[in-house]
Amino acid sequence: MFGFISSLFSRFFRNADDDKAQSLYWQIVELSRTKDFYTDYKIPDTIDGRFDCLLVHIFLVMSRLNELGYHKISQKILKIFVNDMDRSLRMTGVGDHSIARKMRKVGEAYSGRITAYQHSINDFSSLKKTIHKNIYRLSDVSEETIHKMGQYVLEYKQALERHTQMNMSLPNTPFLRN
Repeated sequence: MFGFISSLFSRFFRNADDDKAQSLYWQIVELSRTKDFYTDYKIPDTIDGRFDCLLVHIFLVMSRLNELGYHKISQKILKIFVNDMDRSLRMTGVGDHSIARKMRKVGEAYSGRITAYQHSINDFSSLKKTIHKNIYRLSDVSEETIHKMGQYVLEYKQALERHTQMNMSLPNTPFLRN
């Protein structure tokens, strides 16, 4: 009941940061669903694969937002992500009794992956290991594919760095075919 009332009031008291965070989050989701990731980059087209593709993009965007001093928007994106994961789990049939346990696992996965990306983003060899572990789950995927995904992550990070202000849009990804 409280959640319903809270969401009702939040619609009346939204601010520009809420709108920016919503817009950016759904752009991140759309980008992470780009078909090329699941064909050319060979990310498994599964719930786990899509989750991991989403997380690497959330990491990149939130890191850039924090670098630019947009900490509130970054935190709002995290809150939207958590609410989206809760909603998605409930839509797949997870009930009230087990939602807390499932959301704890989502939180642990988020925290672990974000920490791993933070520690590896500036060392390409380490980044490739992190990608192999987190995105490909240590599966038997070629070194070429891991390298290609690592290059993508660095190229998108650079594209975000050229974005000097995060308004309502993410930079284009000319390195994806779309």
